[in-house]
Amino acid sequence: MGKGIDVFTHDAVASEGETLKVLRGIFGNDGYAFWFITLEYIAQSENMRLDLHKRTEWLRHVARCGVSEEMAKSIVGVLCDLGAIDSELWKNKKIIWSDAFVERAKAKLSRRQTGVPDKPESVKEATEDKYAHGFEAFWEVYPRKVGKGEAFKKYKARRNDGYSDDELLCAAKKYADQCRTNRTEKQYIKHPRTFLSDTLPFTDFLESEAASHGRQEDPFGDFSIPREYMEAVGK
Repeated sequence: MGKGIDVFTHDAVASEGETLKVLRGIFGNDGYAFWFITLEYIAQSENMRLDLHKRTEWLRHVARCGVSEEMAKSIVGVLCDLGAIDSELWKNKKIIWSDAFVERAKAKLSRRQTGVPDKPESVKEATEDKYAHGFEAFWEVYPRKVGKGEAFKKYKARRNDGYSDDELLCAAKKYADQCRTNRTEKQYIKHPRTFLSDTLPFTDFLESEAASHGRQEDPFGDFSIPREYMEAVGK
């Protein structure tokens, strides 16, 4: 047994739900068995997912479900079509992840030291050399590492707003310090893309002058008409 959960709910009327009705209708009890054996192994995993990108892991899972490889591929395809598992994660990374399963297990998962797991990225991560050096420094200190690609997009947007690498790094460090001091549980720590979002929550961790300088100012805010001109017009 790993660091997952030892029990998950199996409703008395589960077989009447859409997923199992379709699986049994197409694949018979093999479809039913495949899905629940898969859920059992998801529950046993620390991160509530099955990573089957290695062929050996895929074949091992097919064997323990007691179906042919061809049938297993078909069953997974149907699960994707039904939304029972994330189709993009399966297509791009061969990871089986069920939003519904994690949601239903959230109460149990939240009691673990590691909390509720973050959903994996649904697209292939960009290679390291595609991330700017300043962002990598930010990512290194930020207290919750999830959604690196999306976070980088927000990071670039804030740099375009006029905030410097040093300011964004400083904000991340202060936020990380706050989370450590308050012993904030992982599920309550902002995703980095949220921290860097358009509402600028990271500015709460900057000095007031630095927090405001990146915002667009009125280009005519300090403009005034010379007194001499006004007097000439008044004559």
